Amino acid sequence: MAAIDFGTVYSGYAYSFKYEWIKVKINNWGGGENLSYKTPSVLLLNPDQSFNSFGYQAERKYAELAENGSECKKYFYFQRFKMILRTSLEKRVHRKTQCVADNGLQMDAIKHFTHCINHMKEHLLKALEYIQKDKITVDDIYFVLTVPAIWDDTAKMFMREAAVKAGIKSNQLSIALEPEAASIYCQLTHLESTDKSRMFQPENELGAKYMVLDLGGHSGVKAVL
Repeated sequence: MAAIDFGTVYSGYAYSFKYEWIKVKINNWGGGENLSYKTPSVLLLNPDQSFNSFGYQAERKYAELAENGSECKKYFYFQRFKMILRTSLEKRVHRKTQCVADNGLQMDAIKHFTHCINHMKEHLLKALEYIQKDKITVDDIYFVLTVPAIWDDTAKMFMREAAVKAGIKSNQLSIALEPEAASIYCQLTHLESTDKSRMFQPENELGAKYMVLDLGGHSGVKAVL
């Protein structure tokens, strides 16, 4: 199983195997001399709208283009694009919703998000090649795409369609609310303590509660459970 998280500022993915599902593995992204579990939510497309790069690589590539003069104006450079899917009743997201690049160029948001999801999927498959002897294909993986709790059903359907366009089968995909996913994690996985055998299951402790804080780059959600 693999989970993809697109944040307003940073994005990443994690995965685990059925035989050791509790051991969640998170990809390390390189940003200069540092390693991080997340990479910037930045997408760079070529002038013909084909994929160029994502994350730290997109930032570096666009900086190089900018140094070389006006050539960068032909490229599509997007950052902090996620919240265009935070819709209102008056303006719901749809297939022709536009995503505006930093230089003012526009393209269909569905194509934009498809590029992002496809990159994460392909990055995951390449990472698995290094650690697994047996070849793993996209058909072997069940994907979970996390979304903010404030998103409506239209935005969730939009993300599902983008994922399908990126090559993920609809019956191998779930859309999960970010705070709900965090809550389930707290209930089912080990606490980070010296007692590695203990499960965090507050329902087995009379009166026990726990708090989930989902602090993103644009919004925050708090729940006591």
